[in-house]
Amino acid sequence: MVFPAFQFAGDHLVPEFSAILSRLDTTNAIAQIRFFLTPDIDLGCSPIESLKQGKNIDLVKLRALQFGHQLAV
Repeated sequence: MVFPAFQFAGDHLVPEFSAILSRLDTTNAIAQIRFFLTPDIDLGCSPIESLKQGKNIDLVKLRALQFGHQLAV
């Protein structure tokens, strides 16, 4: 089996990765990868980088729930 390297920090899964993945309303692997790797202006980096830094975890969780849904501003 092959897994994308971005989800690992050393030999371990990035903290909170599984929790965030379970909040995404898609099983499409490309969409999931896009979520984790696309920079977010409010995070100041991509969600995976934020998780690796241990910063803004609650905002990453919120973004995961919002991913793929059109939101009114």
